[in-house]
Amino acid sequence: MLWAQKQLQDAIQFVFPGKCFDKMVIELNPIDPQCLPLVISRFLGLAITAGSLLLFVPQILKIYASKSGTGISLSSQLLGLLACAGTAAYSFESGFVFSQWGDSFFVAVQTVIIIMQILYYSDASAYAFAFLAFSWAASFAVIGHHIPIEVLTLIQASTIPIVMVAKGIQIIENFRNSSTGQLSLISVLLQFGGCVARVFTSLQETGDNLIIINFAIATFLNGIILSQVLYYWSKEPRARPKHLMAFFRRTGSKLAEYCKNVANDYATVARETVQTSKERPIRTAIVLSGVGGLGYAFTTNPTEEDMENLLAEKRQLMALIPNSIHNPVSSEELRRRTTLLNQKRLEYYDCFLFSLVVQKEHDARAKLYATQDSNLKKWIWEEIWDNIVDFGAFGHFYNLEKSFIDYDINGAEFPAEEKAV
Repeated sequence: MLWAQKQLQDAIQFVFPGKCFDKMVIELNPIDPQCLPLVISRFLGLAITAGSLLLFVPQILKIYASKSGTGISLSSQLLGLLACAGTAAYSFESGFVFSQWGDSFFVAVQTVIIIMQILYYSDASAYAFAFLAFSWAASFAVIGHHIPIEVLTLIQASTIPIVMVAKGIQIIENFRNSSTGQLSLISVLLQFGGCVARVFTSLQETGDNLIIINFAIATFLNGIILSQVLYYWSKEPRARPKHLMAFFRRTGSKLAEYCKNVANDYATVARETVQTSKERPIRTAIVLSGVGGLGYAFTTNPTEEDMENLLAEKRQLMALIPNSIHNPVSSEELRRRTTLLNQKRLEYYDCFLFSLVVQKEHDARAKLYATQDSNLKKWIWEEIWDNIVDFGAFGHFYNLEKSFIDYDINGAEFPAEEKAV
């Protein structure tokens, strides 16, 4: 109950930052000039992020059902991954709120899966797992702040020419053909609307010129494509709307058709998945168990706050018993971790499914020569492996809990028993 209450409070605080909830809800001032744009930005960001959760799921399931990635461009997927992963990594390192870059993160995850499928179902299946390892390592490096912000800025900046080239080719092609061909009005409209929303949320949430320019350019180019769709559509005799209502009726029918096609895609994938499950029940059970296990590991992965709370709990346990019966192992472990924490040398790494607590040689804020010269530092993975303090998973930090199994038993009090043993 307390957990649910805390989650609800955190959600309200996220959507209504600062004192916006009190001003807009409690004081009944929903048009507060300071809070209204920020709250709208949060809602837009969450809506875009939610929409991205299942964006490529039908594509993933179709590839899985057909056991083939034929017809899907690997280079196009890699460029798309660079763009969305670069935005997510740059935004994470810059400390932006999750609703500002959550869609890029989820699209990146789904794109990684699609790339793995393309490789796995081709002659280069071995590269699929190598690519997964690379993606995991890159994510780990971003989470641990091991990639300089200058590099992430360069990657983020590189997405601008990628977008310009991709959209520019489409614009030139439309101009040469004097037609937009089979380009979907709804798809273009959704892209344009999404970019406009992202410009607004970026202005409200980040103030970062690089992010704003990126979305502004995408908005401008998508606007040109949208205007081309409308212009060339009006040139077609059968497509010319007689009046404004006819235009909206046609747009509405296209939107309904688009939604129907999307629903049909999901329905087809669902039927194929159910059919495959019936044909291979054991395999389905294994897959579902694995997915369920991964989901459980993700939801129960202990956080940095959990680590600090656990340390505080152990301190209280030791304070409630006499010093004479303190277990030396428990006391030393508690002292060591408290010292490292106070010295800012206890680093927490969130690896999504598990966590690592690593001892750092120096305070992260120290500007010593040894901390700045890369020639004097170990390779990052070697440094982490050699200095792991604890492993966290499924709601537990196992090394700390193991050291406190007999925290109230001092072996020095029982010398005779120890000798007998």
